[in-house]
Amino acid sequence: MSILNRFFRDKKGGANAIIGVVILFLSMLFIMLLIEIGRLYVIAESFKNDLDFANASVWAVVDQERLAYREIQFHKSSETEADGVVRAQNKFSEYLCENMNLSPSFQPNNPDGVIAGPVTLERFEVYLQPYLPLTNSEGIYIDKVSVYSKITVPVKLLFKMFGDTYNLPIIRVTNLEDAF
Repeated sequence: MSILNRFFRDKKGGANAIIGVVILFLSMLFIMLLIEIGRLYVIAESFKNDLDFANASVWAVVDQERLAYREIQFHKSSETEADGVVRAQNKFSEYLCENMNLSPSFQPNNPDGVIAGPVTLERFEVYLQPYLPLTNSEGIYIDKVSVYSKITVPVKLLFKMFGDTYNLPIIRVTNLEDAF
């Protein structure tokens, strides 16, 4: 303790040492924040790919007879349009769970993974040709047959000083017409 007292009493470097320690602490905090932001960015890009593949999976329920005439419809002639959208959403949910390693209730299968809790499907919308072009409620302009989906994923943070989890919103619009 006497070494510290002598160090601060001689007035030759006490203030500089305190400023140095504060700058070092703030620099370390800033670097940790940059690492966390970079990690969340990489995780978000991975989830965007998973969501994009799940959006594209709705091709499995496209009415093949109408597709021969270059019409993309999800309902058969004996069904309503809402029935076709429900079948598309079921196929989407199946592939989203497979891509992100989730249970059918959107719970993570791997408790040690980056997903902290249940994934929330905020919106799933199918935009068909008769209703285009349009701007959806998120402000996204859509002029081709597309699937729009939005999920929220609770992600475990690496550094606990920033919190335990972060709810990462993932939005994806997948254009189905370019697949022709």
